[in-house]
Amino acid sequence: MRRAKIDRRRAWTIHSQTFNQGVVGVLATTFTNWPDENIHSTSDDLWQVDPTQLKRNNIAVAAMALYLANAADAEIPALAAHMHGKSLQRISRDARIALELVMKAAPDDRGAAYKRADFIVRHSVRREKQSLESMRAFAGKGGRGEKTVSAIVGQLPTEAAAADRLAATYTAVTGEKPPQIVPTARERELAAKVPVMAGTVKDFMAVRSKVQKPAALHGLMAYEVLNYINGTNSYLDIFKAVATEAEIAGDWYYGTVTLDDVVAYLDSAEKVGMTKVKTGVKSTQ
Repeated sequence: MRRAKIDRRRAWTIHSQTFNQGVVGVLATTFTNWPDENIHSTSDDLWQVDPTQLKRNNIAVAAMALYLANAADAEIPALAAHMHGKSLQRISRDARIALELVMKAAPDDRGAAYKRADFIVRHSVRREKQSLESMRAFAGKGGRGEKTVSAIVGQLPTEAAAADRLAATYTAVTGEKPPQIVPTARERELAAKVPVMAGTVKDFMAVRSKVQKPAALHGLMAYEVLNYINGTNSYLDIFKAVATEAEIAGDWYYGTVTLDDVVAYLDSAEKVGMTKVKTGVKSTQ
């Protein structure tokens, strides 16, 4: 009986993520109550659900769905104000994590740590720009809403500005120039390899279980590796993005994402026919 419960729960989790995969492209988020002492335990069953809280959740979800389903130019200023503030909070958090990563490194490891910190802050502003750009779904073509989205996106720092701020802060804290960032020959090679989905969504689902995941690569990080395949991101771009998200959450949560593991996973995807690889493409990083 216990095994059956765990298997049903695992199946629900897999199915709930299906439409959220990059190859499908239906955006979604979760609505969670926390803390929940029963979730993912043998007590995780219907009788543990508080009916009053369930009604509150239903009302909140329905209200959000109704609001977003009818959102248009008039709603964008309020959305933009909220989302822009949240974006700046996350960018600041990521900048703190990046600098702390460098300062905690041993002197001999500081150069490598600074390279990681640099792509953390760059990825952070790229991610937040994409988040704000999503408001265009509610904007009329050429209308006031579209202009508001462009204006608020322009208020975010650029990737170069984020990297410059990291360098300036490093100098302010240490009194030294930041370590020089020099890409390795392998990084230059991987920056020119861009994976592209080879077939349809049906083809993707048919071979997904055949892709060999390195043992040390967290399952959710492997899931994100495939989500970043969009025909533009290179092997190196994908590694940097996934490694950054894991770094921000903490290795205690998602483990450490290594370049070797991401490359091995992407190579396996190509081997089973899930992807094709374009070479000689300029990296977006």
